Amino acid sequence: MEQNYFLAKWLNNEITEEELLKHISEEELHSYKKIIASTNQFDAPSFNAEEALKNMKSRRQKKSKVKKGNFLTYSYRVAAMLAIFFSVYYFVSNKETNYNTQLAEKINFELPDNSKVNLNTDSEITFKANKWNKKRELNLKGEAYFN
Repeated sequence: MEQNYFLAKWLNNEITEEELLKHISEEELHSYKKIIASTNQFDAPSFNAEEALKNMKSRRQKKSKVKKGNFLTYSYRVAAMLAIFFSVYYFVSNKETNYNTQLAEKINFELPDNSKVNLNTDSEITFKANKWNKKRELNLKGEAYFN
């Protein structure tokens, strides 16, 4: 840690090489000089702070313009959401209730008006439970007893 402190002072020309050699070896000093000689050959890219600030501000303004939507875009989104909502509602509300039995199987259940059904072997009954109050209609294939 102390070596880094004195190395930084030497790089900033705050201490001489002799003072630095009190804290590091000559081999290390020679390595550091090689590194400095190599890096002096590199040219740092030019940087204009004012130009960079202008570019950043213009990018920020462009992004804020992109984020703004118009009324038509929002209305399309709302219309699409409503179309999805109503189509899902339509398919869910028109869903049929289905009971069926296999060979050697019988089941008992109640219809929405609380009437009891005994569905016999190898039979099937379908009806729309949510529309039962408006239209009491069912399809029966096979044999069933109603109470």
